[in-house]
Amino acid sequence: ADGSQHGITGIEPHTFPDVWKIRWIHGSDDSVRALGTGGFIIDQDLAKSLHLHLGSAVQVQGVTGRRESLVLRGIYDGHNSPLNGFAVSTAAFDRISTNRNADIVLARTAPGVSGQAGVDRVEHAVTSFPTVDVQTSTQYTSSQQSQLDPVIYLIYALLSMSVIVSMFGIVNTLVLSVFERTREIGLLRAIGLTRRQTRRMVRYESVITALIGAVLGTGVGLFFGWVMAEGLRTQGVAFSVPVGQLATFVVLAGVAGVLAAILPARRAARLDVLDA
Repeated sequence: ADGSQHGITGIEPHTFPDVWKIRWIHGSDDSVRALGTGGFIIDQDLAKSLHLHLGSAVQVQGVTGRRESLVLRGIYDGHNSPLNGFAVSTAAFDRISTNRNADIVLARTAPGVSGQAGVDRVEHAVTSFPTVDVQTSTQYTSSQQSQLDPVIYLIYALLSMSVIVSMFGIVNTLVLSVFERTREIGLLRAIGLTRRQTRRMVRYESVITALIGAVLGTGVGLFFGWVMAEGLRTQGVAFSVPVGQLATFVVLAGVAGVLAAILPARRAARLDVLDA
């Protein structure tokens, strides 16, 4: 489309709005029913990156090599939606694609039929098609989100390893700091600094170091997360800041700083004042 590659989905324009609730940014269900062979709707993130608005005309060429001119009829929120990128009617889809197999068939329960009863009937109807997976809309949304779970778990594992390595780094730094400041600590103890205050001083240094690392890491992580999301925007990936998780990680970094300070703080508190 206009020199760049994007995903395209063919839908039945007259029935799709009846079985899936589209979250509209601009447009309505009537926009889908009026697609015809020359209209399309698009995800809001992709529309923004391509600088498209209602009424924009786009030249599209599919694997068939045939070029079509499509007009934007609506903009939708594509998060956890079966739609991907450009969405056109099946009539328009058949002109630019050689794919004639349905990836997803949407159905809705008849009036008076419970959701589970509807699922049971569909499962019975497709028993001769073992590759068909029957899901409710909630299950479909969960399955879409779960595709990223292995990546997220891997990132958490790498994060845990980096925290452990960082804790050893803080311990080594503090031990060296205590050793280099032996005379200073001895002088502070001689003028009245208690062992408890000595441990607290070292603990504060450790926590401050850990929080500096957490804040810098969070800032760098947000930047690279934004870069990744921008690069994958056409695939339906959007940038979102998990404020709660980031705040939790910053707090955990402070806790890690307290744990890392235990041995250096004890070493500093046990220094003999006269020897120091």
